[in-house]
Amino acid sequence: MDIFYRILWYEDNQDWYKSVNKRVENAIKELELIPQIDYKRTPKIDIEEIQKKNYDLIIVDYKLTNLKDVKKGVNGDKVIEDIRSGNIYTDVIFYSEDGEQLKDVFFQKGLEGVFITTRNTQQFIKKVKNIAYKNLRRTISPANLRGLVMDNTSEFDTEMKEITLKTWELLSEKHKLEIDQYIKGRLLENAKRDSDEKYEKYINDTNMIIYEVIEDKIFDSSKKARLLNKIMELNEKCCKELNEIFNQLSEGKEHFYEKYEKEIIKYRNALAHAKKTENENDIYIGKCDKENIIFSKGLCDKIRKDLIKYYNIFDELYRYIEAK
Repeated sequence: MDIFYRILWYEDNQDWYKSVNKRVENAIKELELIPQIDYKRTPKIDIEEIQKKNYDLIIVDYKLTNLKDVKKGVNGDKVIEDIRSGNIYTDVIFYSEDGEQLKDVFFQKGLEGVFITTRNTQQFIKKVKNIAYKNLRRTISPANLRGLVMDNTSEFDTEMKEITLKTWELLSEKHKLEIDQYIKGRLLENAKRDSDEKYEKYINDTNMIIYEVIEDKIFDSSKKARLLNKIMELNEKCCKELNEIFNQLSEGKEHFYEKYEKEIIKYRNALAHAKKTENENDIYIGKCDKENIIFSKGLCDKIRKDLIKYYNIFDELYRYIEAK
């Protein structure tokens, strides 16, 4: 599981689906996850598609109608039999007007990983949330959290690069020169200790170097964030708008780099060096404001929440600058 919770939902009654869909999404969001729901009105099974999308949960109405021929309805147990035949063992929720009646059906067929509920909205939502939480708890470990942070920060690096380059095209020559000098005079100065040859190559280049240097390994996550922060501070309309979007979605007035470094980069770097403490039940992953950061469910929730926040921030920044 990552910051997304993927659901495949079979329900032929579109009105009923619409009546509970938002409540299911809100229940998943309460777990600091982004819900992604694929809705199907027919019992047609595409094993290859299901395998490719790697769903976390499949929800099935027990009495599914074939929309092309109402007389040829399909029981939900046939759907799950087809899915299991494709070696897909994702948790499944079946529901009907009489959920209790289904227990005997699935017990007789020996179908595993199946949960039963009724169409009672409160009971239905509770069942979905409980299973999502069960799956989430399985992923709460330092290794999984490290992978989650590394995968998302890598994607954020790409987003920052694309937003930066698209904004660069909108800048005046004066501000392009300012950014070029900022890269050479500030962002690359520390790189000299790591790579004299690359530093000298870029620092002595008389051309503007943004397209070349931003792709270089020397230009890490911190430098990308600092560069985007610098662009947001420029006195140009598009830059001011980027900064305004960030302030609105981050619910604060801190500079982009300061907030991103504190909420994302710091944890990514710390998780790479997680280790046991003297208390063998604790895992130390770094310090924050001179206090030890200890791995916990609360920490996992916080980091997932921040990853989702920046996923939305970068998405909105990119949408804005792409439309310019």
